[in-house]
Amino acid sequence: NGNWSMDVGAGVDFPFDKGEKWRLRERVSYNYNHSVDLNGTSEEMVATRSVVGSSYLNNELGLNFRPSDKMEFSAKGNFHYQHSGSDRTDFTTINVYDYDYGITAQVELPWKIQLSTDVTMYSRRGYTDESMNTDEFVWNARLTKKFMNGNLLLHFDAFDLLGKLSNVRRSINAQGKSETFYNVIPSYGLMHIAYRFNKTPKKKEN
Repeated sequence: NGNWSMDVGAGVDFPFDKGEKWRLRERVSYNYNHSVDLNGTSEEMVATRSVVGSSYLNNELGLNFRPSDKMEFSAKGNFHYQHSGSDRTDFTTINVYDYDYGITAQVELPWKIQLSTDVTMYSRRGYTDESMNTDEFVWNARLTKKFMNGNLLLHFDAFDLLGKLSNVRRSINAQGKSETFYNVIPSYGLMHIAYRFNKTPKKKEN
């Protein structure tokens, strides 16, 4: 009993040139979680009430440049900060932050082929466990071929081309740390077909 949370946020998204080729977007948000749990060990048969307050500050910034209908470029930077504290004598105050930054590009090539690619650096800092202070540089790409006036699409996706993404996810919240191991192939290619169709309903006669 006693769990509650609150959040507030604001954002902007606007062009800053007459041709609207450049566009800036930003979102800032704050979250607070009041977390209540029961805490105990095998030696202590009676669990004690654990109350932890966590504050989260997030800032997401993006810049988009579209010089023509056939190409688009963007840059992004995201920052996430967490502070958790408690009156428990055995609680270690948490001050950690995660951030990522990268660029994306989308270009129309000859023969109705579209190239999309993105590179992002994901970083984590401030964790007492050094295995959680990581840097992962991820590069993805996609080739798309259009058929039948753009209604039939053939995609080829290449995910994590450099093989830098770990299959272990470590997270920390108000009450503890968790590790999740994924039995997946971190780098892979995937080809798939998509067909888009629009059907206009018949108009009823008066």
